[in-house]
Amino acid sequence: MGPNPEGVERDSFDHRNADAGSGPSRSDLRTQRRDLLELLEIKFPGEASAEVVQLIEQQESFDLLHGWFRALARATDYAEFLAFLRR
Repeated sequence: MGPNPEGVERDSFDHRNADAGSGPSRSDLRTQRRDLLELLEIKFPGEASAEVVQLIEQQESFDLLHGWFRALARATDYAEFLAFLRR
């Protein structure tokens, strides 16, 4: 799949929890996604693309979601957060 309009490769987001059997529960993942999306809307209202929201909603790695949350908390603007997602 090619790059999206924001230049973020979908494949770079296809991380899986290495310890799926002993990892966070589905509820933990839902909570982490919800918290990340809420912080995104608080910090940068209306800036998140539908594709970024979808990538967050489909992410199965708790650790990756937590890393995105921490990066978003530190980001001074939406572009900085996107740059972190592109890594």
